[in-house]
Amino acid sequence: MSDIRPIPETLHLVSPAARKLILNLPVNEQYLKVKQSLPVEGERDYGDRKLLLLPLHEDTSRILFNLGINTKGLGPLNYLYTPPKVEGKYAPMPHQVESASFLATHSRSYNLSTMRVGKTGAEILALDYLLDYKGFEGAALIVAPLSTLGTVWKYSLENTLPHHKTVVLHGGTGKRVRLDKLKQPADFFIINPDGLKMLETELTEAIITGKITKVIFDEMTIFGNPSSGRWKAANNIINGKMPCKYVHGLSGTPGGDPKAVFGMAKLITPSTLPCDRLTTWVDMCYSRWGTQVWQIKERPETQFLIQKVFQPAIRFDKKDIMDLPPVVTQGRAAELSSEQQKFCAGIIREMIAIAENGKVVEAANKAAAIGKYFQAAQGAVIGDTEIIHLEDKSRVETILEIIKEATAKVVIFSCYTGVNNKLVESLRNKKLTVEKVDGSVIGKKRDQIFYDFQNEENPKVLVAHPETVAFGVELAAADTIIFNGPPRVGTFKVSQALERLSSMKQKAKQITIVQLSATEEERVAFDDIDSGINNSESVNKLFTDMTKYGRR
Repeated sequence: MSDIRPIPETLHLVSPAARKLILNLPVNEQYLKVKQSLPVEGERDYGDRKLLLLPLHEDTSRILFNLGINTKGLGPLNYLYTPPKVEGKYAPMPHQVESASFLATHSRSYNLSTMRVGKTGAEILALDYLLDYKGFEGAALIVAPLSTLGTVWKYSLENTLPHHKTVVLHGGTGKRVRLDKLKQPADFFIINPDGLKMLETELTEAIITGKITKVIFDEMTIFGNPSSGRWKAANNIINGKMPCKYVHGLSGTPGGDPKAVFGMAKLITPSTLPCDRLTTWVDMCYSRWGTQVWQIKERPETQFLIQKVFQPAIRFDKKDIMDLPPVVTQGRAAELSSEQQKFCAGIIREMIAIAENGKVVEAANKAAAIGKYFQAAQGAVIGDTEIIHLEDKSRVETILEIIKEATAKVVIFSCYTGVNNKLVESLRNKKLTVEKVDGSVIGKKRDQIFYDFQNEENPKVLVAHPETVAFGVELAAADTIIFNGPPRVGTFKVSQALERLSSMKQKAKQITIVQLSATEEERVAFDDIDSGINNSESVNKLFTDMTKYGRR
């Protein structure tokens, strides 16, 4: 018997039920020895407890975990597998190996480790182990946000496992290009969530025939709505005629929206849900305190329910495993030009007129008015036929001051297209190397910008809509984030965007977040985000105050 190792202390006590289950397992040639002093295989007394010699097998780890026993370090991957360097450069961190072992052991499971701790690398190690060591044939389908297809997943797979073929199911404007790529022999296919709808029939057939045997949902929060077309396509693919055996869900912030938890769990581990209907789940998680749609609050037991639903799962917290630089948030103020002041005052008069009309103002109209006001404060407003540019010298000068203070590169988050285009032009006129990423920048161009920002000397500044970098993008070459006005994308995506700088690749001694505003309304909106107030409530509050008091 070779390679005998001691079981962790937490596994000494094994119940009779567990022993009966374990002893009926197929016995692997490799074994774990409870204590090196244990002279024979099997079971013996050890003080007031029973000790058992267990077969080194995934089934052993899985059954023990399901019985509530700590299985850390017990999986065969921990003992029998020599992992490659992640991205061809980084030795896998212990928590990545442990995560890979867990994912390889639990076929339908979750990696809920916090953001920027290397979940992608851990998943790649698990796939490599299943494919090369276990001989689990069939390709893996990785479903990931569009911004991560090339720069994150394709890059990581090709550099970690260069002997395997990776194909990105994206490109062109129609289905044919993707379908031709799916027909190619490959070990890994990568696709964006909306691509599932386009290839639903073909991907379902690929699972039925065994061409694809593993599916990974990177940032599974995208699949929180079971009524959406992308969710229905994903569900038909992995839970249809031939349910896919290995399905892993990845997210660092899965429990932020209890309603979305239902959709994610129903897709990946439907058996863990205590009910079949979303309305029942909502009643279990929320209590209502008013008549408005947003006037609900979580019940005290909600997070406990979420924890039970997302099982089996592994989670590592970044603060416990990585020595990261401190994050400092500061506010900076610019001044409105006389042109901006007049335009903003005109918008407020329009808002007051709407409010005094006597009719109920729809939420969408409130949001549009607030958005127009913020655009004016930031220098460019969408007009009826063109973008209206307003003089914003103070705001640009303040941004330039912050850039000069940074010791590394700078990311500017800004939500309005006209504002972004104007800002890029202004910064380039100051001889700065600047690139922009928004919804209009796609495919290879977007990938190249992210790669250059992280790996090359230029560009020094990246102007981006927060949604374009909310998932998976690496921006640790920067040490400063400037929010050019309050982002109107929700607190969840803001937190995701902030995490792009905080990873094991960050070399700065401090990360600085700057909230730039020129009006009291912008500052109030920033406070709402910091307090976790959702967009709808924040807009309603701002609209009410601005129409009641005017510009403060």
